[in-house]
Amino acid sequence: MPESLIKSNALVFKKGETIFKEGDVGDVMYIIRSGRVEIVKNVNDEELVLATLSANSFFGEMALFGDKTRSATVRALDETHMITINKAILDLQLSRVPDWFVAIMRTLVNRLKDTNKRLKSRYYINLEYSLLKMILWVATSLGEKTDEGLKAPLGRTIKDVQAILGVSKDEVLVKLKDFVFVKLLTYSAESNEIIIPDVEKLNKFLLFMQGKKDKKTRMTFDFEKLNKDAESMQYFEKIFRLLGRRKGETADGGS
Repeated sequence: MPESLIKSNALVFKKGETIFKEGDVGDVMYIIRSGRVEIVKNVNDEELVLATLSANSFFGEMALFGDKTRSATVRALDETHMITINKAILDLQLSRVPDWFVAIMRTLVNRLKDTNKRLKSRYYINLEYSLLKMILWVATSLGEKTDEGLKAPLGRTIKDVQAILGVSKDEVLVKLKDFVFVKLLTYSAESNEIIIPDVEKLNKFLLFMQGKKDKKTRMTFDFEKLNKDAESMQYFEKIFRLLGRRKGETADGGS
């Protein structure tokens, strides 16, 4: 990109300054030249940090492909220098690369947009629910049934969950430890495996979590059937509370 164009589109944000808010309408993407930003999502009236980005990272790119409503809030963690890219600049740069590359990129963007739309309506009850749902979905797609349970490659599962939900690797790893703690799954970095010992139990727990947030779910046949199983309901309530307690310990700097 020409230096003159970089200078004309340069911006500086002070530490703590908001670049844009969730729900804002935007028409540019941002490339970080120096400094850091955090991407924050409002979930159940709580702020959840999805990712921290530094130099050479970019964000807000979906605004250039028709999804103009910002899906998260972005704030500067340090004094941060950026350049903005609008649709005209993007088109100019794309005109210099092969048509097949442009076609691939646009196809990937459209698939991501479709996935995001489905996720907003189907998965986002809370972070734990979303991660468990997507881990199960990815593991089912990539893995195989064994005597130990449903087994899938750990690294690929984490990457796919990150890409679909837009969460950081650190966030996924923290939650994986929580899920191991309540015995919903196990994993090993050394053998690059993630194992869901009991898929049926996990599906029931997901239904339980969904019922916690959604009144319509409680009126479905599957939930009514689960609700009659007092032992399972007590067990899932215990797991639910343990996950909540773990969340509080993590927020306070505990294990």
